[in-house]
Amino acid sequence: MMSVARRIAIGSISVAALLALWWAATGLGWVAPIFLPSPSAVLKEGATVFAGGHLAVDVWASSRRVFTGFALAAAVAIPLGIVMGVWVPAKAAMDPFVSLLRPLPSITWIPLTMLWLGIGEQQKVAIVFMGSWIYILLSTVEATKRVDPVLIRAARNLGANDLAVMREVVLPGALPGILTGLKVTLAISWSCVLSAEMIANWLVRYADGQLVRQPTGEEMNRDIEMMLKWRRQERPAAQVIWIITRSAE
Repeated sequence: MMSVARRIAIGSISVAALLALWWAATGLGWVAPIFLPSPSAVLKEGATVFAGGHLAVDVWASSRRVFTGFALAAAVAIPLGIVMGVWVPAKAAMDPFVSLLRPLPSITWIPLTMLWLGIGEQQKVAIVFMGSWIYILLSTVEATKRVDPVLIRAARNLGANDLAVMREVVLPGALPGILTGLKVTLAISWSCVLSAEMIANWLVRYADGQLVRQPTGEEMNRDIEMMLKWRRQERPAAQVIWIITRSAE
């Protein structure tokens, strides 16, 4: 078995290699700064945001949205998942809706939630909820179904009623799987809130007129000069990036 120190060393080397590749790609001109800023530029901007005090406020706001939506999703999905796992009619009744909602990514709910809730806090919490509850539900159902049926029959033979079986056998047996599902879904919740915040930020900027502002002549000339200079470079990476950007237009 690999030791903890060796795992840390391997992880550190992989991170250092990625940072070195990033620095080389930007420092040697393999990728234009308009596509990928350099590590020093990112650190400089991060230090500016941190010094201004905005970073902590923004992190707290996003964390509040994530944990609120995640807690609501868990409060709904865990009891429902346990019932579906132990009672076949409940699973049969919910399966059509689960099959319909499971393939939908959270971003597909953004237009509807904007119509229903606007672009405030409730909309972002709703996006986290809609993107999280289905995964918590599925992991809870599977964890409940994996409880050893021999233990359930043994408890019933010893005189335990349905509530006792649920409390003493099903819940303890399903708890590890439920916690694993919660841990995985928490990461999904963060991706949900980031999508909601990005869309809301663009809408606010559009309302303020920032996205419809016409660029100045100096800005247009600077951008055109940068793109033409990058296009003329005889580097494979430059050609690939140019092809991708042209295809996306």
